[in-house]
Amino acid sequence: MPDPTSPTPIADALVLCMTRGMSLGEWERLGLLEREWSLYEHIADAYRQIVVLSYGEAEGEERVAGLLSPAPIVVTPADAPDAPANVAEALGDARSVVVKTNQMDGVEAAIRTAHHLRSTGRRVGLIARGGYLRSRFAADQFGPASRQAADAAADERAICEAADVVVGSTPDMAHALAWRYGVAFERTRVIPNYVMAMGPSTCACDRKPIVLYAGQLVKRKRVDMLLRATARLSRETATRLTFSIIGQGPEEAALKELAADLGVNAVFEARIEHSKLQDRMRQAAIYAQASALEGHPKTVIEAMACGAAVVVTDSPGMGEVITHGVTGLRVEPHEGALGDAIDLLMNDEEWREQMGHAAAHAAQERFGLHVIGPLEEAAHRAAIESGGEGVGGPAGVRWDPALVEAGHGAAEAWALALGAFAKRLDAGETERMLMRLEQTTRDMREQVAGAKRASA
Repeated sequence: MPDPTSPTPIADALVLCMTRGMSLGEWERLGLLEREWSLYEHIADAYRQIVVLSYGEAEGEERVAGLLSPAPIVVTPADAPDAPANVAEALGDARSVVVKTNQMDGVEAAIRTAHHLRSTGRRVGLIARGGYLRSRFAADQFGPASRQAADAAADERAICEAADVVVGSTPDMAHALAWRYGVAFERTRVIPNYVMAMGPSTCACDRKPIVLYAGQLVKRKRVDMLLRATARLSRETATRLTFSIIGQGPEEAALKELAADLGVNAVFEARIEHSKLQDRMRQAAIYAQASALEGHPKTVIEAMACGAAVVVTDSPGMGEVITHGVTGLRVEPHEGALGDAIDLLMNDEEWREQMGHAAAHAAQERFGLHVIGPLEEAAHRAAIESGGEGVGGPAGVRWDPALVEAGHGAAEAWALALGAFAKRLDAGETERMLMRLEQTTRDMREQVAGAKRASA
């Protein structure tokens, strides 16, 4: 007799397509493995097996996979021409499959895999998931007319056109993907990032005089602004406070030099395991972040869930998760406002206690796995129910009149377009494409010859 507590199966298998260049081993190195896998552990009972399409080395990936529950089958490298066929082989007799992207970067692997699995007669639902709007971030960093922004937008368009369900981490992101790429409203879902921290948080009186930041050390995060804000603190606050910075990135050397120049008591550490980071969040009096742009900031909501008093700049993606004055402080993006907010909070234990308690309750109730898990499952069920009906197939070559205009490098443009298309195909599909091209070329030559004879 079936177990009434067991979840209704979604499909035979789930295929998780890693972000371009990412692997289980890299998740482990970055301290993200526990956090990232917890979602799939939560929904694993609805699948017979999970396959991870990764960019790591096979031996290392198998070792890390063995640490996980349930242990996935790993296929690597994700961008190999035969990767879709290898996924099909790994799936064995699975007849229904959900394919999901972890981010909207490196989406060719997911599109090719879904297309190939459908060609084998399997029912396949494709989920386009992104934690942030990559084209917006690329435009902000490199400029709206940059090659990077164009490439990110092309990836987003390709996966949105091919997917059964398009997932954004915020309503703003889901809306932007819908209107930019013509995604029907019923194909979109909003699934925020989740938190793992649950239960009561540490009392403010037991926390240490630490301001914590955790994340990448890149310009967009504006850690330099946090350092300058810390340098403006009153002498009384500054003498007892430590600014703890956990993370790595290209700005690390410059930030260390700036901290020394400003005389800020800053301690830099490499990234640590997520469970250890949560412990730090439970110990710190304040968590601060000054990013210029975010999607749905994981570390901010995790710090809230751990009961830290949170101070952020009121910038895109940051302010939406905090109710100002209740679950945290949103301030103008300059060091004066940040410094004043940190100074006030450090000298008002009761306020930190109230705000931290409210933040923990709000974050755990809104973003706990008990809330996000069912949203994830619903998206998977919608994708497999659609099963490719009414969505695009494999990416094609886009028509551009410039390809036939003199002086525009027509041959080069066609070669680039066909080369990019061929990268999305496996060996068998590439062979069929070449045969069609040869036949088309012969037909075109015959048409030209016939036109010349007629006009002679």
